Amino acid sequence: MSKDKVYKIIIILSLSLCVFLIVKSYNITQKIINNRVKLTSIEKVNNKNDRMKKLNFYNVIEELGSKQKVKINNLVSKDSDKEISTQINVYGDISTVRDILEDIKKKNNYQSVDNIKISRDKNRDISADINMEFIKNN
Repeated sequence: MSKDKVYKIIIILSLSLCVFLIVKSYNITQKIINNRVKLTSIEKVNNKNDRMKKLNFYNVIEELGSKQKVKINNLVSKDSDKEISTQINVYGDISTVRDILEDIKKKNNYQSVDNIKISRDKNRDISADINMEFIKNN
């Protein structure tokens, strides 16, 4: 073989190797970017879960007490020391009572509603006495 053919073959092999390495590098870079995005989303979910776990029943009760038509009447720690029983009064129309009950149900520390007593006053507003339990976070 002549030297020209050998050089052409070497150049073609070198170019093909370069193209292969560039494509491979691009693929690896894309995988790294995708894995970073996944890791970031997982970290966000974990941070959100950690924040939710750090909230305890005091935060839930404090939030309930801050609502306009909610009054906390009684707060008692149960014997097991892992549960809190509370009695609240909710005043307003039926949609207000329903919204507050649904809001309570969505809380992480919510365990159960033991008793609900609903009555109407002269203005056709509803008064609901609710006994419920929350779980303490340690």
